[in-house]
Amino acid sequence: MPRTISILGCGWVGLPLGRALADGGHRVNGATTTPSKQPALEEAGVAPYVLRLAPGFDDRERAADFFAGADVLVFTVPPPRDVDDRIAFYKKQMRAALDAARAGESSVQHVLYTSSTGVYPPRGRVVTESDAASTDAEIAALKRESSRAVLAAERVLAEQASEANFNHTVVRLAGLYGPGRDPGRFLAGRADLSEGRRPINFVHQDDAVGVLRAVIEQNAWNTVFNACADAHPTRRDFFQQKAEAAGLEPPTFSDDEKGAFKVVSNAKVKEQLGYEFRHPDPLA
Repeated sequence: MPRTISILGCGWVGLPLGRALADGGHRVNGATTTPSKQPALEEAGVAPYVLRLAPGFDDRERAADFFAGADVLVFTVPPPRDVDDRIAFYKKQMRAALDAARAGESSVQHVLYTSSTGVYPPRGRVVTESDAASTDAEIAALKRESSRAVLAAERVLAEQASEANFNHTVVRLAGLYGPGRDPGRFLAGRADLSEGRRPINFVHQDDAVGVLRAVIEQNAWNTVFNACADAHPTRRDFFQQKAEAAGLEPPTFSDDEKGAFKVVSNAKVKEQLGYEFRHPDPLA
């Protein structure tokens, strides 16, 4: 059944998701902060909107039009980089988006949020959707501030959904690679890197989009899914192979230690959505 879907954040994942949904017969609105991206949205079959969360919407009337008639909000805005308190700012952005999605003529009943597998501490084992950092110590120990920010945004979303009685699902994306994001360039030419035996968790752009689309079209709400490839090659094998494939000098690793690690499971998305990964092995 065709739906009206508003994608807030039409970047490297949001734009191809919009194209896939439009190709599937859905009506799609797409918000970007960059006016020059409007032709690309139009070419993808997405109605373009220029909107900025700073942390509230800079153009409330335009935001109301963006949400009007939409059934689904997809929030793909990443945590900001150029603010003093990224976590507090990002939580305000999430609240502002949810407030606008429930105001005026908006009919949003479902919210899909793209989070990150960075919310999992390195537990030294396979981790599932129930293994996100939960204690203050675990949250503080997360490697990246952006991981703490998306975990905080997940909590805001869950609280607001409970209070306002709307459906929501979180998809935690592993490390992203694909067109325009060549992992061969990430570590090329670097020497004496550590943790060469650590397993990596990556997902191709095609599969990130595929999982998000499956959630919407199968009405898989009020849950959490991991989007991560089946295979978990070592850090050394992955980055050396990708650099060589790109014609670049491969990185070298100073030791054979595994270091702190986690292996992100994708069993739930395959079992509950029947999703088959197009790129199950990042080395292939």
